[in-house]
Amino acid sequence: MEKRPTSLSGPNIPPGPPLRPTARTEVELKLLASPAAIERIRAASVIVQHARNRGVVRRLETVYYDTPDHALSRERSSLRVRRNGTRYVQTLKRARADQSPFVREHWETPVDTPAPDLTRLPAEITGSLGALARDGVAPVFATRFRRRAQRLAFDGAEVEIAFDEGTVEAGEHQEPLAEIELELKAGDTSVLYDVGMRLLDVAPVRIGTLSKSGQGYALAVNAVPQVTKAEGSIISAEHCVDDAIAMLMSSGQRHLLANQAIVEDGRNPEGVHQTRVALRRLRTACWLLRKEVPSPAFQAFGAEAKWLMQALGPARDWDVFATSTLARLQTGCASDVDFEALRRAAEPHRAASYVALREAFLDPRYTRFQLSLCRWIERRHWRT
Repeated sequence: MEKRPTSLSGPNIPPGPPLRPTARTEVELKLLASPAAIERIRAASVIVQHARNRGVVRRLETVYYDTPDHALSRERSSLRVRRNGTRYVQTLKRARADQSPFVREHWETPVDTPAPDLTRLPAEITGSLGALARDGVAPVFATRFRRRAQRLAFDGAEVEIAFDEGTVEAGEHQEPLAEIELELKAGDTSVLYDVGMRLLDVAPVRIGTLSKSGQGYALAVNAVPQVTKAEGSIISAEHCVDDAIAMLMSSGQRHLLANQAIVEDGRNPEGVHQTRVALRRLRTACWLLRKEVPSPAFQAFGAEAKWLMQALGPARDWDVFATSTLARLQTGCASDVDFEALRRAAEPHRAASYVALREAFLDPRYTRFQLSLCRWIERRHWRT
């Protein structure tokens, strides 16, 4: 990766006007697809019929920065400088554990060089990330890709669809990048999920919950995605019935989506555990609500949650056996028992169970379950 200036002040960064961008909430659905699937979708009638323009093609180079101890990554944030032609744009993004993985806060401002300038970000943001000013930042990884972006009009909403193809690079390592981003520009958020399901009808796509920065950290430092635990309930007497239903269902789904990347990664067994907790919460909510609300969707979504729990079951059983059961047995048994050999014998079965659960996450059934649940919650479809 090209060596770039890393100082946050001083001669490397010429002084500029004190631009103070306000936070913008970005609602964006990421779909992963093969290059062949991307080509099919670009030419599909669903795109051609709803296009508002012919599209713009750009080549984008982006460098992501962090402190030496990766303080930004721990805070679910990313700092990047993107070059588009002769212009440089600095962007700080931040995700929150209590929000959908499709929603992030977003601060963006021009900068004069390829290095970030934190003085152009709001003081309350840089103040909350004090390690940046104290330790400075340096490049961690880069992305280089070709983006074809186009505006679409659906049901009164405006959506930008971007087809990104290129690479993520960290030192001598690189891996391909191929994804479709659907960003809501105006209108009802549920339209994003409508579009996603229509693209799924054209070619195989799947929901991506790992951002470009998450993919970069995995490549650069072999980072394991963060585990997310269940949220506490914030339903109160002030909420109407519709709000309470939406909060119950969306809380369970957020918990499920937030742990998708760590389940697919497979190195931390807590990911499968938390995913099963999320699915139990969804099934329980569906079981309780269908007794009071006359919507057949509760039974349908509960059945899909049960299917996914069954797919995760063997992996969870082998995780518990390898990390907990054997440890307890070893504590209570004679020292001449070869527990290491037993662990080695169990590992192929555990690995096979993870292959099976990844196949479930790759199944279009899983993607359709998530997209249809998102749309149903956004539109309050239990009313009908």
